[in-house]
Amino acid sequence: MVISIILGGLVTSFIFSLIVLASWKFSPEVWLSDLTQGKIQAPKTWKTYSTVVAIIAIILGGAGITAWWVGALYAANFYERFIAAWLVIVILNVVDVLVIDIWIYMWIYPTWMRIEGIEPLHDPRVHTKESLVGLVFGIPVAAIAAILIPLF
Repeated sequence: MVISIILGGLVTSFIFSLIVLASWKFSPEVWLSDLTQGKIQAPKTWKTYSTVVAIIAIILGGAGITAWWVGALYAANFYERFIAAWLVIVILNVVDVLVIDIWIYMWIYPTWMRIEGIEPLHDPRVHTKESLVGLVFGIPVAAIAAILIPLF
């Protein structure tokens, strides 16, 4: 069961990372609110909405597919599927904060991640705090994934 959860978390994290990094490259304005800690709001465009929808779909899909996989292989009940889905979100948050936020954004800081007029957010505490918020919001997402999976 542990291998299934880790594999689901890594695959979900990989797809999530591709979406996030692509959005940084092609529509960095999506991240204005995060980079300015809410002082500047991201414009409400189709790019912003489609990026947010894609990210939510990846998280819910990865958690849900892993919960379904664990349920199918191990005849898991709701609580076991919920824990599997939430652990996928935990793995995704760890990859997000360590790889995307700290390693790529803060340490490497490629030119395509720089937004003119916006100071870089090179404070690991802010990224860690946002990751913890993601873990809390991951609880209802994991519950939705664990509830919806048996319906399919």
